[in-house]
Amino acid sequence: MSREDREYGKVARIGIAMPPANTTVEPEMQILMPPGVSFYATRMASQGPTPRDRLINFAENLDSWIETFYGAELDAMFFACTGSCYLVGPDRELDLLKRLSRKRGMPIFSAARAITSALKSLHANKIALISPYPEWLTESARAYWKECGFEVVATEYVVEGGTADRSMLGIYAMRADQAVQAFGRLQRNPEWQNVEAVLITGVGMASMAAISQLSVDNRVPVISSMLCLAWAGLTELGIKSPITGPDGQLVTGAPLANWLGRPGR
Repeated sequence: MSREDREYGKVARIGIAMPPANTTVEPEMQILMPPGVSFYATRMASQGPTPRDRLINFAENLDSWIETFYGAELDAMFFACTGSCYLVGPDRELDLLKRLSRKRGMPIFSAARAITSALKSLHANKIALISPYPEWLTESARAYWKECGFEVVATEYVVEGGTADRSMLGIYAMRADQAVQAFGRLQRNPEWQNVEAVLITGVGMASMAAISQLSVDNRVPVISSMLCLAWAGLTELGIKSPITGPDGQLVTGAPLANWLGRPGR
């Protein structure tokens, strides 16, 4: 079936694989996707005994989650789990994405690779993290970005001191205003003057309202896993949108804030 013959998704159909308890990805995708792009989600499940095991399993079994879309004629696939990418590491992650893209005949994006592309688009090498994670996963995030060639000069937790929630389900209850408060603490960090971009990491962390507020009058671009994932996918598919600049770069600052803050969002 051609795209023109589709009732829904005439511009594109995108599949998303995400953790089972995530309640953030779909609402934020509704905000970020332009008309004509439809998205369909599958929820990944794992019987791993710890959050670390489950996150790694999500990546290792990505092909089985893609298989749940058999016959759906997707144009692209999003792997919406930044924490998984941090744990498997950039080399293993990239190999997985390339292999599955060839096998499935469509581009497959991970949140972390999308962030990498966005940071390069912004020419940002020194970054600060706003993390909803516990310390052990935040350390993996810092290691990941170092391996990718970026310098994490400052980190601030959404929950001061890092969440102690062993299940990590509390991430999905964190609010955008908490990210704004964490940003304020970042600005008091002695390294703030060196920060070239701020990353609100994790697709489970609500970020759109925070980005809208923090991008109004700020010298430093503020991005998130979800913003970058949507931007990378739309750019690769050649789809114009308010988050994609004329030369393909990620739109940030006041233009992004104005669009995110429009009525109905």
